[in-house]
Amino acid sequence: HTSTKPAATMQPAIGASVRAFSSGAGSAATIAEVKMEPEKDAPEDPRPRVDPKLPKLDPISATLNVMPVADGKMAMTLIEDGFQYLLAGARCNVALRAGRYFFEASITEKLEVPESHSQRGGRNQLTKPTLRVGLTTIGSPDTLSKWPLLTERSGTGLYFDTDGYFSEGNSAPKLVGNKVSRNQTIGVLVNLDATSDSANTVSLFVDGTRISDAMPIPEGLLGKPLFPAITFRSATVFVNFGPTPRAPLPFACRMVAEAAEEDLLLPAESDQKSGRIVLPIGLPGTGYFDYVDHFMATHPEFVELSDRKIFEWVELSGLQRGRNKSTTASMDKPDPKFGVPTIDECGLRKVLTMIAPTVARNYLIAELTANLLPESRAKFLRSFPASKFQRTSLVMLGAPSSDFLTPLEAKLLERKRRKGAAHKSSKKEEPPRPAAAENAATNEGSTEAKEAAAAGGEEGGAGGGTGGAGAGAGAAAWHSDRF
Repeated sequence: HTSTKPAATMQPAIGASVRAFSSGAGSAATIAEVKMEPEKDAPEDPRPRVDPKLPKLDPISATLNVMPVADGKMAMTLIEDGFQYLLAGARCNVALRAGRYFFEASITEKLEVPESHSQRGGRNQLTKPTLRVGLTTIGSPDTLSKWPLLTERSGTGLYFDTDGYFSEGNSAPKLVGNKVSRNQTIGVLVNLDATSDSANTVSLFVDGTRISDAMPIPEGLLGKPLFPAITFRSATVFVNFGPTPRAPLPFACRMVAEAAEEDLLLPAESDQKSGRIVLPIGLPGTGYFDYVDHFMATHPEFVELSDRKIFEWVELSGLQRGRNKSTTASMDKPDPKFGVPTIDECGLRKVLTMIAPTVARNYLIAELTANLLPESRAKFLRSFPASKFQRTSLVMLGAPSSDFLTPLEAKLLERKRRKGAAHKSSKKEEPPRPAAAENAATNEGSTEAKEAAAAGGEEGGAGGGTGGAGAGAGAAAWHSDRF
C-alpha cells in the first residue's frame, strides 16, 4: 500500500485508519494499523487578512513579572526574591473567533534558579522551568482585570504543557504525549471552522509532528474570543504567531498572523496616552474591600495591586499557605505563611512597586492603612510620576450608592444561603442517637438554657443589659458588611 504523501502525514490522530503492509527478505509480511491525519490542506481564502506585524504578546495584560523582548516575540521572567515561584503569563493581543489557525512556542533558555531558594522546604519542583501553551478567555472586556494565567480547573482556558499533559475546564490533566525538551517547537492548532470534521478542537504538534488527538474545546469556552496564551516559569520563551512557521505542519495551514480579519477580535484603539493610579481611601470597618471588589467588577480595565492579590497569585502558582493563621491577620494585611521568607516578608510587593511604573497601565492600589497616611501616599506616588500617570484619590465617605449596595446584599444573602445549606447537610449526616440519650440531651439543654437566661437577666439588671450590648454589636457588624 503506497502513498505519494510525505511520511510526516502518517501520524497518529483521529481519522480513518488504513492497513500498511511491509515485508522483508525471507520474512512474512507484517500488518500495522495507521491512522490518517484528519486535517486537510487549507483552501484559498480571498478575504482581507490581518497585518502580519500586528499579532504579538500584549505587555499591558501580562503579569508584572513578564519582560517582553524582541518586539513581543520573546518573554523572560524574574527569578529572584520569591519570583522564582511565581508563574508568568502573557497572551496575544488578538483573539480567535472562527477559522483554523496555529501558533508556536518553545523554551529557548532555562534560567538558573538560586539553589538556596529552590531547595528550601523541598520546593524545587515549584521552580523548575515549565511552559504551558494554549488559549484563554481572559482578555475580553469583562475579564481584563484578571491575570492571564493558564492554570488547572480555572474554567477560563485550556493548555498543553511541557510535561506532556493537556488540561481544560474543570477536568483533571490528561497525559497526551512525552515531555517536551528545550528548543523543541510546540505547535497548537486551533480549529474553529464550523465546516470541518474536527471543528471546535485543539491539537498538539511538536516539531511539526502530531502528538495528540484533536481535543474538544469545552462548551464553556465556545462562542467566546480565545486568546493564544503562554504561562511559564524560570525560562525564556519564544513565541511565533507567524506568518512563517518554525516547524511546518504536515498539511497546509495558516498561522495567526495570516488570519482573515473577520476571524479575529482585534485590539481596540485607545486614546489613553498615560496610565492611571487610583488610591481608595476609607476607614477600617466600613466595607473598604467590599468597595474595592465593586470597583474592580465595574472597572475591568484596572489591575489591583495589594497584598491579598499578590498572595492569590502565589497560590495560583502552586504554593500553599500554612494552616496556623495569625490572630492579627486582616484583609489589608493577610497572613501569608507560605514558608518562603522572601514571600512571607512581603518582598514581592517591594519589587512589584518598582516594576509597575515601567508599564503605563491602570492600577488600583488597595492598601487601607497606607492610603490613609499622607506620608505613605506621597512616598508611593513618587514612583508613579504625573508625567506618565493620572493620579486620583478616591475618598469613601457618605451613604453608598444603590449600584454598590444591591449586588452586595445579594452576595450576603447567597453567603447566608450556602452557610444554611451546609449546616443542614451536616445535620443530615449525623448518625441517629438512641431515644433515651436524645431525651437526656434535651432535658440537659433545657436546664442549661434556663440557667443562662437567669444569669443574663442578672447581668442585664446590673450592667444596663447584656442583650442590648449584643444587639448593638450585631447592628454594627451588619453595617460593616453593608458598606
